[in-house]
Formats: sequence, structure tokens, C-alpha cells
Amino acid sequence: MGVLVVLQLGQFAWLSAMQYATWNSTKSADRIMNQVEGFSSSIDALESTQADLKQSLETANANNAQLGSVEARLSEVEATTRSLGRSQADTSELRVVIAAQLEQLTEDFIRLKKATSPSPKPVVQPQKRPVPAASARVAKQPSKPIPAPPPFVLLGIETRAGEAFASVAREGAASLDEIQLLRAGEAYQNWKLIRLDNNSAAFLASGEERVVSVR
Repeated sequence: MGVLVVLQLGQFAWLSAMQYATWNSTKSADRIMNQVEGFSSSIDALESTQADLKQSLETANANNAQLGSVEARLSEVEATTRSLGRSQADTSELRVVIAAQLEQLTEDFIRLKKATSPSPKPVVQPQKRPVPAASARVAKQPSKPIPAPPPFVLLGIETRAGEAFASVAREGAASLDEIQLLRAGEAYQNWKLIRLDNNSAAFLASGEERVVSVR
């Protein structure tokens, strides 16, 4: 009986020790896992910070490059401005010299022109001669007006059924409908046909006889 009690007590002590060891191991494992998770979070934060720093560094490098380009362009502009300033100064001096030379040349030209100009000659008024009476009468007679040209063109002389006709049309006529046949005694725009010859026709216009040739 005593031995059995001792065995039971030993078994209980061993089970208690095993439970404590298991509980202690579980607690240690949880603590380790928490530490690992904390380390992972810290690593993620460090990586994010590293990425931000890298981007900031790249931006700074780009800004430095742009700043260097701007400084170079500014130097070029300053050099160009100085060059233009010198050119303007040289141009101003050249203008002054040219203006002085031009003024001197103008004075020399005026002086030379006065020295070489001949003295003006006295103007002699021609004496008017009396015009003879006959010449005066001829001069007063009005010139004969130039007769007006005929308002048509004589295209030809045609004979139909033994009767002669004058074929006339206006100047520049372009169609056969504008051609008109005149017999003796008929008129075209107040030009009355008097007679016909081989290559001409006589008309009476404004009381005068006018002969028109065939074209």
C-alpha cells in the first residue's frame, strides 16, 4: 500500500513537471513569434524609409542637373549681353563718324557746286513781229472736221436675180444673222446706199457722198 502511494505521487509529480515544461515552452514560442513579427514590421518600415530616401536622392540629383543647366544658360546669356553691349557701343561710334563725314562731304559738294556754276545769262525777250492780215485770216479759219467712219463694214458686192446688193455688217460681227443686204435706195443707220461698183459702194451720209471699199 505504501509503495502504491509513492508510485502515484511520483507519477503526479512527473505529470506536473511535464505540464509546466509544456506551458513554459508555449509561452516562450509565443514571445519569440511576437519578437519575429516586430522585427518584420521594423524591416518593412526600414525598407519603406530606404525607398523614400532613394527617391529623394534621385529628385535632388535631377534638381542639381537642372540647376547646372540653368546656370550654364545664364552664363551664355550674360556673355551674349556683354557682346551686344560692345557691338552697340561700336555701332554708335561708327554712326557718329559716318554722320561727321557725310556732313563734311555735303559742305564740300555745295562749295564745289557754287564754284563751278556759271553765272546766269540775261534773258533776252524776243521781239514780236506783226502777223500779216492774210496769215491771221488763215489762222482764224476753223479746221474742217474729220468725217466719222461708217458704222458698218462693207463685206462685198453680191448679185441676185440680176440685181446688185451691198453686203454690210457692224464692226466685229460674229454671226451670219448680223449681215444685211442693201439695194440702191436703202439705208443702214442713216447711211443711204446710192450706187454700187465692183469693189466699193457710194453712200449718202449727213448730206455728203461717202465711198466705202470692200474689206
